[in-house]
Amino acid sequence: MRFNLPFRKAKTVLNHEGAAAYTLTPQLELYAAVATAALSDQFYEKADTRLQRLRELVARNDPEFVARLAVYAREQLYLRTVPLVLTVELARLHRGDSLVSRLVARVVQRADEITELLAYYARAKEREGVKTLNRLSKQVQKGLALSFNRFDGYQLAKYDRAGQVRLRDALFLVHPTPGTLSSRPCSTSSCTTRCPRPTPGKLSCRQWVSKPLPRRRSARQLFAPCGKP
Repeated sequence: MRFNLPFRKAKTVLNHEGAAAYTLTPQLELYAAVATAALSDQFYEKADTRLQRLRELVARNDPEFVARLAVYAREQLYLRTVPLVLTVELARLHRGDSLVSRLVARVVQRADEITELLAYYARAKEREGVKTLNRLSKQVQKGLALSFNRFDGYQLAKYDRAGQVRLRDALFLVHPTPGTLSSRPCSTSSCTTRCPRPTPGKLSCRQWVSKPLPRRRSARQLFAPCGKP
């Protein structure tokens, strides 16, 4: 029997149902939120609440880990929206190197993800009106310029859909290298006129395959110390 008992008791962590739970590290909490995120209303959590929690967790984690997790979510978990959210939130917080531009070029793997990223960028900055995308981050701009050069005329025409942000708006903002785009079926002239949809069967294999398949990485490698593969 003990008489010199501590005044403070260990804090009990509870889940949504009020049961005892384990305390997660910021890395594990962000990974769990990303791996189970659909960004739609769920039974325990609404979409806006989950989005706000993701933004808070990005600020609590190391930028390199957030970037690696975004790539893992896009290439291994095959998620599309959540990696864009992580990329934009990282661009709002991280400065000083090319991490954001390389991340943007890595996670944008479909032409409509360019406009999706810009639409969330405007929402994250809480901008309204005509010039919602002015003062675009330079690192985001460089990354999107690299992403533009990945797509051919068929892909740009296929995903040029009506929305708050169009591909031609992104083209005016990003200013990709004209020499690279001019060699493709849909050049910068598509800003004013809609590019015709070519027949997929007439495209060569080189046009369909823009880059080799990425090397698969396990979830355990995400939590490895920085500098290790």
